[in-house]
Amino acid sequence: MQKLTAHLIKQVNKFSLFLTLGPFLLALIITCFCSNLIYNAIYGPFPVDEKYLSSLKSVWNADKYYVSLKGPEIIPSPYVIVPTRKGETPDPEKAKEQIAILIMPPRIIFVQLPKDQKLSTELTGKLTSIDRDLLKLFEEDNKNDPDVIRASLPFMLDASNDLSTDITIYAVVAFALLAATAYAGIPLLVWQNAEQHPVNRALKKFGNLREITATVDSEGLTAVQFGPAVLTHSFLFFPKLKELVAIKLSDIVWAYKQDSENEVKRPSNLTIWTRDGKKAEIMISKNDIERLLSSLPEKNPHAYFGFDPKLWLTWRSKPQTLVDEVDARRNAQA
Repeated sequence: MQKLTAHLIKQVNKFSLFLTLGPFLLALIITCFCSNLIYNAIYGPFPVDEKYLSSLKSVWNADKYYVSLKGPEIIPSPYVIVPTRKGETPDPEKAKEQIAILIMPPRIIFVQLPKDQKLSTELTGKLTSIDRDLLKLFEEDNKNDPDVIRASLPFMLDASNDLSTDITIYAVVAFALLAATAYAGIPLLVWQNAEQHPVNRALKKFGNLREITATVDSEGLTAVQFGPAVLTHSFLFFPKLKELVAIKLSDIVWAYKQDSENEVKRPSNLTIWTRDGKKAEIMISKNDIERLLSSLPEKNPHAYFGFDPKLWLTWRSKPQTLVDEVDARRNAQA
């Protein structure tokens, strides 16, 4: 693999670009779905009449749903809205909202209002789906008067709330997605300075950047890939979002596959502990993990490979003990 460092830079950039474009595209999609909400919030409420309401089959195909209605008469109804929990018997005394009926000849529409609000023939609110329980009660109470049932519109006016809550939810979600876009995108601009790129920052910890880069590129000619992971004669690289895991093979103390028998549940991860006590997780397929675990001992035969509960207890309590053992094994073969 020629120019291995260039390949690693492209991989990190690709992951970060995906992380940038993902939230941005999602924000655009949400904005498209909420375009009608934005339109109604900016230009509404729209004064509409009975003809417009009668032309709507449902509230979902209404381009104007934040509306102002006016009728010759509004009458109270026996229905109220009571917040209840599952299995709880509704108590009308706890009702916070009432249902009135606005007459717009020849149609009528249910109106949801705060319980203490005075009834008015001029109302503003958003058209919403009619509650099934309310519709069922209304049809039962008027089963002997089918004309009244036919006159009722298949939706209702929620005059107790405006669009502020809906707009706030949209704004919070959109802002969060744009913030995520900025969080992922700003580093891409910073990385225009080559020294600030995660690949170069990861390589600098091994010494002079130019010399290490030249070494990595020369070893790239015989490098082997295990999914996104790359194994060379001296290094193991794994590109991640906004960073590069770079491990010098001689620094490996212990490597093992994570599975249900280990302390970690994810079965497709490879855990590597290095002599500085740091932990690296390589997330590749099970097959690639098996291939990589069989290749690592050839590069560093002195390290420990495979999970062992005794090694785990030793590493947790006295990690330097394992480091010293690996060094002793290396010195014994020197």
